[in-house]
Amino acid sequence: MKKIIITILLLSILLSSCSVFPAPTPTPDIQMTIEAEAKVMVAQTLTAMPTNTELPTQTPAPTATALPTETPLPTETPTVDPATLITPIPFSGTLTSGNTDNLPVGLLHIENKTGIPNVEIQLYGKTIQKEQWVYYAWFIERMMNVNILWAHYDYSVVVPGKSTFTGTFTQNNYDKTTFVITLKGVKITGP
Repeated sequence: MKKIIITILLLSILLSSCSVFPAPTPTPDIQMTIEAEAKVMVAQTLTAMPTNTELPTQTPAPTATALPTETPLPTETPTVDPATLITPIPFSGTLTSGNTDNLPVGLLHIENKTGIPNVEIQLYGKTIQKEQWVYYAWFIERMMNVNILWAHYDYSVVVPGKSTFTGTFTQNNYDKTTFVITLKGVKITGP
């Protein structure tokens, strides 16, 4: 009888020690998930390209308009100030993850000294106050000034046909931060 009880006791100890408890489930990192989704949204936005639209096949031809017999010629060629040729083309829309109303902004001055037009600048970051995600993008010919939210930014500068420069900076002052873009890189100076 003692042998049976000892055998049953040993079997129960052996079986209980071999049981497998389920491994604890990992806790998701919500902040990292939000950041990853925001970066995917930015990447998808940047890779979306518009498609060409076909012109209608049966477009009526315009009617000819007679020109006046005497066309006055301009007597003087106007001079163009290079500063008036600055036409930044901003990202069409605002990409933020929340309310950025009344957050402080600082001046960003960008100079394109590459000699190549349409240099693309992208800023992606999180505001210092309220920690809201923000994204900016422009095409620049020569130079431009723009107000940006105070934030910690990652930047990407694409010089068409040449190279891409990336890095980080923080805008946390009302004073001017300056980006000077050359074929060798980006120099950032500021407050």
